[in-house]
Amino acid sequence: GLAARPLSNGKTFLYASDSTSTIKEIDPSTWSLIREIKITNQKGIPVKYLNELEIIPTTATTSNYLFANQFQSNSIYMVDLRDGKVVKSWNLEELLVLEQSHVYENKLG
Repeated sequence: GLAARPLSNGKTFLYASDSTSTIKEIDPSTWSLIREIKITNQKGIPVKYLNELEIIPTTATTSNYLFANQFQSNSIYMVDLRDGKVVKSWNLEELLVLEQSHVYENKLG
């Protein structure tokens, strides 16, 4: 996955995932690696397979967070880009169950 983060100084950084627990911060003007961010959950355990990276820059506070889903799971994570810690996670399995039941009902209908 890949996400862009505009900064207040006019620069933009890119964030890339590669299925490991590391997100790479990249300078898009030079394509040089700025830093690697190790992603861990609340217990300090590395979180792998993050993709579909999103940064929602609505305020200075929210632009410090990266949102990502975990490949082949029903989880979405909110990651603090300053230290790589997962600050919130959501299990969306209930939505999958609702979607599947809706599809099943339409087939019978």
